Amino acid sequence: MAFRRRWKLGSSNKKTKNKKKRSKIGKEKDQTFLDLPSDLLQLVISRLPLKDNIRASAVCKAWHEACVSLRVVDTSPWLINFSKTEDSYSYELYDPSMQKSHILVS
Repeated sequence: MAFRRRWKLGSSNKKTKNKKKRSKIGKEKDQTFLDLPSDLLQLVISRLPLKDNIRASAVCKAWHEACVSLRVVDTSPWLINFSKTEDSYSYELYDPSMQKSHILVS
């Protein structure tokens, strides 16, 4: 049987001496990293390098969906046109998604 540990946000392993304070905390739902709001989760994951993004996707289904959605980028390939003049070469790069041309002259 696999053991799964859930980390609680803002908690520590120290026991509190004040029972009144503990009873207030006991009434609130225990929050974990798995309960992060989706927009906050996506903000955090968007700043991760690819290697850490892949690792984070193994945490749970919600994290996996968030990681994969940020990992996939739908980009179309650029078109390249080579042309030669008498003295130099020029390259025209066209980005269809932005409908922009970039010209390089060598």
